[in-house]
Amino acid sequence: MSNENENTKKPLSPDDLNQFIVNARSSFLAYRQSAASAAGNVYLLWRDTQATGAPREGRDWFAEVIAKKNEEIKKHNDAVKAEKKYVEDYKKGKLSKDELVNQVGKNKEEKELIAAEKKRLDDLVKKNDKFWDDQKLVSIEKRFGASIFTEVVKYVFEFDKPGHASMVNRFCLGLEWMHARFGKAVVTDISEIISAIEQAGGFEVAVEDQRLVNNSDNTLTEDREIIAKRNYEDTKGALIQAPSLGVLEISELVPKGSAHDEISEKTHPFGAFYLCFGLFMECFIEQIHIPGRIFDIHVAADVVVWSSYVISLISFLACLKLFHILLVIAKMAIDVKSKLIAGHRWGES
Repeated sequence: MSNENENTKKPLSPDDLNQFIVNARSSFLAYRQSAASAAGNVYLLWRDTQATGAPREGRDWFAEVIAKKNEEIKKHNDAVKAEKKYVEDYKKGKLSKDELVNQVGKNKEEKELIAAEKKRLDDLVKKNDKFWDDQKLVSIEKRFGASIFTEVVKYVFEFDKPGHASMVNRFCLGLEWMHARFGKAVVTDISEIISAIEQAGGFEVAVEDQRLVNNSDNTLTEDREIIAKRNYEDTKGALIQAPSLGVLEISELVPKGSAHDEISEKTHPFGAFYLCFGLFMECFIEQIHIPGRIFDIHVAADVVVWSSYVISLISFLACLKLFHILLVIAKMAIDVKSKLIAGHRWGES
């Protein structure tokens, strides 16, 4: 077997090959240290411009640079859109005669310039929509469910292409790892963060550790959603199957069709009192959520059923009290009338 490399035409030696390995490992170590330093500096920038306790001047400065960057991105995207339309008009032969591609060169230089423009447009005509979408930049803005570090990571590292999403996520995970350890600490020097990352095994290890933490949190969220859905179905089934305790015939008063679903059709055993509290209970059963989607829970079936009993009982007692008050008023009115009549008769006599 020949020890000559066809690419370099130089004899191969174990020392040369080992040197490649040494150089690669050294460069990789430098890369890991550089990544940790880069992410650490971005974290400190976020701390002083976007964290809850960030000073007003830091927040204002960051908002200003983001607005300026987004304006640049908008101008770029508008230019891409205009260029795409220009190419489409060229393809359809709609370009003005004044455009360069439709000119006739007067000399060799002008003809070469026109030919180059025509070749450029001919090449662009062959491009599909994906090509044009890839030319656009992604604005820096807060998105629902995204990491709190997305804006600062995208701005500092200029991750403004759709293909940069994986790198944005990677650095956001690294910053989340740092925040979990330094969020409440007073960091005076970047070396503290770099040292912590090195002790953890490097930046990539920290990223993967945080990824596992986030995946675990997502699993818990999915479990909560499954439990919530099951509780809702149990509640719905229990209410539908609950025996009626006596219903007043008020079919003409209760809306039909889409106004009430099968639950509301079968869960008003208290007649007229349902008119006052039925809609409230329907919302109570089906729409209880804690804002912000931190949790998503429905009330258990037995709680809802007994709550409906209690509310109906309270409404019944309230009606009795109201009826008693009306009786008292009526009695007082009758007494007053009787006295007036008696006084009138006394005067006549």
